Amino acid sequence: MSRLSDAVEIEWASMKGPGCNPRMWDKGSARFAEHPIPEVVTDDFLRLVSQTVRFEGSESVLDVGCGAGQYSIALSHLSKKVLGTDFSESMVAHARLLAEREGANNVVFERSDWMAQDVSMPGYSDGFDVTIAHCTPAIGSADSFRKLVSVTNGWGFVTFCTRRVDVIDRKLGDFVGREFRNAHGADLPAYAFQVLWDLGIYPLMHYERDVTTTGRMPSAEALDRVRGMLARSGEDDPDALAKRFVDSISENGEVDSGFRSDFTTVYWDAGSKA
Repeated sequence: MSRLSDAVEIEWASMKGPGCNPRMWDKGSARFAEHPIPEVVTDDFLRLVSQTVRFEGSESVLDVGCGAGQYSIALSHLSKKVLGTDFSESMVAHARLLAEREGANNVVFERSDWMAQDVSMPGYSDGFDVTIAHCTPAIGSADSFRKLVSVTNGWGFVTFCTRRVDVIDRKLGDFVGREFRNAHGADLPAYAFQVLWDLGIYPLMHYERDVTTTGRMPSAEALDRVRGMLARSGEDDPDALAKRFVDSISENGEVDSGFRSDFTTVYWDAGSKA
């Protein structure tokens, strides 16, 4: 392996940040469940997948870190069968309800921690025609990414949030007098590129810039998030400071949780091996 490959193994080790805690996603699952099912005409990622794969209706799809199931269900209309997995039990419950409501009978949702998932098990060992992992902590290391590549028989797509400007982070910075930034994966597309290159696969890149997301978050959920940020930054009394801050920005029990992001999708054709 090259020195660059060695560096990727070190730098892209298993992530242990707050986003890897399923309880955090359980708490926010109801909010994520309100997101609409994406459509090709309006959703950049879904359009990329559909135009690249050119579905014929016979494909099998794996959606790792499926959340509340919106992309899984959108892809179920284009393919034969979809498996969506997520480590948040509440997210999976919402995804199953959404599939039932939409009459998506060809999609199955399972609670699974991708980091620990044994892909030699039935249901995984034969691989999938299409795999996706969209903005998920499930792809939190070189090993977890290689695992996804190993079950990709056709096209694979992994999307990283590479830049994020967050309303809560900006206001918290103003409140405490120093900058807070939401963790983002600016280096992760380069790591994924190198992993694919080392496997003899020619990676492709797609960029989505300045995507604005509006929304509001329950104050209690914001309090948990801010408390964690302040504790990790070494504040002496993060609980009290977090409460004062959230109280200052709350309106009717909610806070503005909007953000602006850049996304980078690394995608590949398993048949493109050198």
